[in-house]
Amino acid sequence: MLRSNSQQVELKAHALCSALKVKSIDNKVVLVEHPAQHFPSPDGTGNYQGGHAHRSCECSLPRISEQDVSQNNERIGRIANNFGIRFARIWHFFSATGCQQHRPPDCSHYRISPILWAPVAAALAEA
Repeated sequence: MLRSNSQQVELKAHALCSALKVKSIDNKVVLVEHPAQHFPSPDGTGNYQGGHAHRSCECSLPRISEQDVSQNNERIGRIANNFGIRFARIWHFFSATGCQQHRPPDCSHYRISPILWAPVAAALAEA
């Protein structure tokens, strides 16, 4: 039976968290959300549509909160929380302020900048 992507993400997150507990390293790990993507998409989510026909990233995405990355982050965060594993939430920061820091046509990854990544370091410290 084929599983949906969301089921696969949940199974993998559960397996990872279980393994961390079994190895007794769950208290030494902080899982980190994947940052937001800003791909131009017809549905306004910023989800990757395949290819690189675009020349810029889209900063005004009315449905970015429905992005696959955001929803998967929520799934993983819930499972990590159930296992008592720390989880650094960074998606919202990048969804709101990170768009100009991409390297188009790559609207997934961000420039390397201590200023950009400082809030991530703070989230790690607080997790």
